[in-house]
Amino acid sequence: MSKLRIVAEWACKEILNMFGFLDYVKNQKHLLQPVGVEFRVAALLHNVHVCLHQPQTTQYFEILHTAENNLEGEEMIIEQLLEPPSLFEYFHN
Repeated sequence: MSKLRIVAEWACKEILNMFGFLDYVKNQKHLLQPVGVEFRVAALLHNVHVCLHQPQTTQYFEILHTAENNLEGEEMIIEQLLEPPSLFEYFHN
């Protein structure tokens, strides 16, 4: 399975775990509730949570990548890429 697909599936799982009402089918009424807006807001708040706390997804791939490559320079680049942005960077870029 592709690493990108794993990340996308884990992100959706984390969003549904944080905001359980999005997973409740009877609560999602087409044309009566803004379902798309609710999911977008939940994704935005999930991203804020990721910015404030180290998520499991980046921890998993950081360990996986350091096991594959033992070069110090390459590890530092990957660690910088996996670090979530600050809230200021997230909302102002």
